[in-house]
Amino acid sequence: MESKRIEINEDLLFQRRSWKVQRAAWAVMALLIAGGILGLFGSGPLSRARAGASGQPPVLEYSRFARFQASTILRVQVQQGFWIAAEYLERMQIESITPEPATTEAATDRVSYTFSRLEPSQPITVTFRIKPQHIGVLRGRIGSSESQTIRFSQFVYP
Repeated sequence: MESKRIEINEDLLFQRRSWKVQRAAWAVMALLIAGGILGLFGSGPLSRARAGASGQPPVLEYSRFARFQASTILRVQVQQGFWIAAEYLERMQIESITPEPATTEAATDRVSYTFSRLEPSQPITVTFRIKPQHIGVLRGRIGSSESQTIRFSQFVYP
């Protein structure tokens, strides 16, 4: 009986290139997964940030990365009052402020908040629940009468 052979064209150069592309794709996927776990696309250690002098109000805690129209938290530790740049607030929707400010004053470049406190010597932590209304890099500034201005930025994913 006559054996039939199948001829297969081999292209070793193409095969080696294909393997290199596959390894590169696996490496990129592994980096994306690791970035996601660490907080590159949402909450996690890479996402959490703190600005300001340690123990000296104001101190700002925020997420470096946020999602478009998804709630995120901005925490500010202050003595009595502070301001936030108006251009930052124009790009955000404020859902809530806890505790509620005693007074709010709007100027052309900032919005100032003051708070009533039972313990005037202790700093107060104010929590803003906000929703980004723009995609891309958002730059903000906060400040108080006790200290310098704190600058921060957030990247908002679509």
